[in-house]
Amino acid sequence: MSNEPKEFTDVIKPAPSPIANPISPPSVTFEGKEWSGFMANVNDNYIKVLREYATKNEFIIEVDGKANSYTRKKIKVKDYADLEKIRAQFNKAQSTGDVERATELQFEIYIKCAEYYLGMTKEDFENADFEEVKKVCDAANFRTLHGVPN
Repeated sequence: MSNEPKEFTDVIKPAPSPIANPISPPSVTFEGKEWSGFMANVNDNYIKVLREYATKNEFIIEVDGKANSYTRKKIKVKDYADLEKIRAQFNKAQSTGDVERATELQFEIYIKCAEYYLGMTKEDFENADFEEVKKVCDAANFRTLHGVPN
């Protein structure tokens, strides 16, 4: 082992960049003090929604103006691996500033989540109430990773 002095960055590596969150649209940024409290409140409320939805197995989602019932399914390993590959591509696109590609990948994630967790077709997804589908998909993914919250 050499006793030569080392540069600080050789010993202490910089912290990794934060991982992009597929829950947040890549094109939206909030800055300033006035947004801090608001966004904290939004995040707290969304966590409450996820806690509620993660415990459910049945969901009613409006598709083409009709209420359709969907049952949450457990995801297969190969399907989850597929989602993780797309998430990695999403993170790369977002970190390089390719907003258009990141947006396409974000929707691909939600389309596949709806298919894998709910058995929803792409056509139904495209005609569904996105607000509701998004909550269900986020909660199903949360439940897969963390189990049912208390």
